[in-house]
Amino acid sequence: MGTLWDFFSLSAIFIGVAYWWDAVRIKELARNIGKQACERAQVQILDDTVQLTKLRLRRNARGRIALWREYRFEFTPDNQVRFPGQIVLHGQRLMRVCVDSPAVIDVDAAP
Repeated sequence: MGTLWDFFSLSAIFIGVAYWWDAVRIKELARNIGKQACERAQVQILDDTVQLTKLRLRRNARGRIALWREYRFEFTPDNQVRFPGQIVLHGQRLMRVCVDSPAVIDVDAAP
């Protein structure tokens, strides 16, 4: 028969695997969002990847706690210069995409 320690150990492993699975899925979502934003802006995403820069818990509009993730990526309009881009997700909801300094697409402010 298992002990309480075994139960907590297995629970911690399960929670870790569930977080990792969700993180991989959300990172793929962010990568696809970045690629689509670059296509709309007629620029090329570089390295075909995004990097997680911030991770924290925040309440959503309904008051539920969800993970706030900020990703960065780089893009180029001419294969000469790299520019930074940013994607912000709250849970699975897209909050913001920035594909260059002056052009910010704020999802909440869009009509």
